[in-house]
This record gives sequence, C-alpha cells and structure tokens, in this order.
Amino acid sequence: MESLGLTKAIKFLDKNDLGKVTWYVFEYRKQNDERIISQRILDNLFIYGLIVGPDKIKGNYKWLNLYVDLINKTLEVKSKRKNISQKSVESLVQLQNLEDKISKTAKDKKYSDYQLMVIMAAGYGSEAIKN
Repeated sequence: MESLGLTKAIKFLDKNDLGKVTWYVFEYRKQNDERIISQRILDNLFIYGLIVGPDKIKGNYKWLNLYVDLINKTLEVKSKRKNISQKSVESLVQLQNLEDKISKTAKDKKYSDYQLMVIMAAGYGSEAIKN
C-alpha cells in the first residue's frame, strides 16, 4: 500500500479503522483508474476484517440485497440510453461477489466489520453507476 501512495490508509490500518482504509482504496481507484492491485487490497481487507474486526451487528445485511437490486436496475435503465462500460460491469460483479461472501460468512456465523462492509458496498455501487 505504501508503494501505491496510500500512506493515509496505512495510518488507519494501524488503528484497525478498516472503513477508512477501504475509503482511501476506493479514492485511489477513482483517481488512478487502477483495478488489479487495489482489488487485491480490498479482498484482503475483507478477510482481515473477519479476523480482527468481528462486529456485534450480526446478520443485519438485508439492506445489501436491496442495494444490489437497486444498482442492477439503475444500470439496466442506464443501458437503454447508452452502452455500459466494462468497468461498470466489473464493479457490479464485485458488488455481487461481496454480497455472496457476506452471505456465506454470515451462515458460518462469522461477521466482519460492519463499517467496512457498508463502505465496500457503497464503493462498488458508486463505481458501477459512475463508469
């Protein structure tokens, strides 16, 4: 992360504030149009959140299904006016993958940092709509 210039994110990682780290990674993606390394960082943050940040809000992810449906429908409407970019589709797929990962870990009664999940969902949703 340091080689990418995410020094602020590293400071928040040291404090275990995974939500802010995630926010900085999405900002980096937006500014630098880079997806490969930053996606690996986001995947690792999800895993790290399961290890160090179990949250007390267990199973309260019903909103995520509605959010994914909203983004899907928004892109569907948008596609009627113009073609959807590959990056939008990739972000939508990542959002759906996040939803699947959260569902699987919740079934195993493993809960990650709630703020991290919200920011990841919002980041992917934002990317899907903007690109």
